Amino acid sequence: MSESIQVITTTSTRKNAEKIANVLVKNRLAACVQLIDPMASIYRWDDKIRRSSEVLCLVKTRRDLYKAVELSIHNNHIYKTPEILAIPAIECSEDYWKWILEATHKT
Repeated sequence: MSESIQVITTTSTRKNAEKIANVLVKNRLAACVQLIDPMASIYRWDDKIRRSSEVLCLVKTRRDLYKAVELSIHNNHIYKTPEILAIPAIECSEDYWKWILEATHKT
């Protein structure tokens, strides 16, 4: 039915997460971006195990906008290698899909 996806990214500050969210929604690349703060991350970087507090961004958008969303996140992110992961929606309610379409449609 829909080509709805959720794009996930994390960043180290609420300020950067809000910047990314505002740019995506303002430019109609996302219908919504939810911010979950704080979140603990344990990961390997430069061959060391690290732990940090991060903000999780859940971007609600369309699959055909993915490349533009990815570029926008890269252009506004403070990480050298940000997580940018798209997850397809297997199912999506018709009303929710219509809202995504409306919110991401450029007039």
